Amino acid sequence: MKRTITAIVIGLITQLSAYPQYSEEYVEFKHPIEVKLSSSPSNVFKSYKSMKDKVYCTITKDEKVKVIGFGRAMYKVETANCKGYISRIHMPKTGIIKNATDYAIEQAEESKRIAKAKRVEEYKRRNDSLKKVAVELKKLDSIQRIANATRLKNECQYETNEKDEFTGKTRKYTEFYKLKPLGELDIQFRRYGGEQFVIFRTYQDLGCASPYSNSRSFVSVKLENNEIVKFYHRGDIDCGNFRLAGRLTAADKTKLLRSPIKIIRLSGTEYYHDVENVEWNDIFIDKIKCIK
Repeated sequence: MKRTITAIVIGLITQLSAYPQYSEEYVEFKHPIEVKLSSSPSNVFKSYKSMKDKVYCTITKDEKVKVIGFGRAMYKVETANCKGYISRIHMPKTGIIKNATDYAIEQAEESKRIAKAKRVEEYKRRNDSLKKVAVELKKLDSIQRIANATRLKNECQYETNEKDEFTGKTRKYTEFYKLKPLGELDIQFRRYGGEQFVIFRTYQDLGCASPYSNSRSFVSVKLENNEIVKFYHRGDIDCGNFRLAGRLTAADKTKLLRSPIKIIRLSGTEYYHDVENVEWNDIFIDKIKCIK
């Protein structure tokens, strides 16, 4: 009994080895091959993907068929009366069928490799193109930032620039310029008529900005040439965020235009805060001209 089972298994293996490898997708032969089927009858199906489709016709054993291509375990055949797919078990195990099948598979695989290589090449081309676009956009962004920074530094940006209808005096308020980020220090330049002011604003808790002589708040600006310019608060007392308005005199302007800022000390009624490493240390040199 064991010998019989072994012989059957060996026979099946030998029979299967006679068949070529099969593609999952349909592959067309380069040239149709005319053969007689090895068994009969053979049902012809609509699709190579399923044997549950409607049967078109039946081919007899002695009838010649043209083998056009194959897919999975089905061969596409054609007779005078019918065209469709039959199971491979009905195909003769001839070298010509096997060779044609193997050749078609090789061609199909080669076509896939070529198509994949083209897709990879197209992906690389598009990726390189996107990288070039990104580089150009980065350059444009950098150019734009430089242009914006140049305009900010060289031009005057006003919050208010008008003449008072009743007094005839000119009112010029620049925007607040950031000397340090996160609200550590902003500066605004103002002119009303013949008077000029500098507004210092910070979110540091320094108590109040007081104009009273017994607790007067001030800002000291030390320049890199070691000169010091002091601004005393001339506005109303302000105990919210520290905001000090200091009068800008002609003598002050002369000093401030000579040298960049080294350090600024903000002194409130309770505390003081030193602003070091001022990012825009030539702010006075750049912006005093805006309130002439």
